[in-house]
Amino acid sequence: MDAQSDFNDAIGVAANQIGLATGVGVLVGTAAGLGIGCVAGAVVGAALMPPIFFAGAPGGCLAGAAAGAALGAAAGTGQVPPPATTSALASPVTRV
Repeated sequence: MDAQSDFNDAIGVAANQIGLATGVGVLVGTAAGLGIGCVAGAVVGAALMPPIFFAGAPGGCLAGAAAGAALGAAAGTGQVPPPATTSALASPVTRV
């Protein structure tokens, strides 16, 4: 039995699985971000987002899809940091 070879094989398999999961996460996150961003941009449209090419709902859809795709891809890879909590922001106070 070669323990090092078994360990290296296990690491190789884990690396492949993590790579596949990351790829699927990016694909799903980008697709979801495109759809959600397009709908949100078309609804909110001219009020909050400047149009990219067209005014109104089509321009809002394009702007929302572009922003949503980037955010969805980041979320799919797990690159979005968790929200900060108040306990994490508070500094400890020590009294003497």
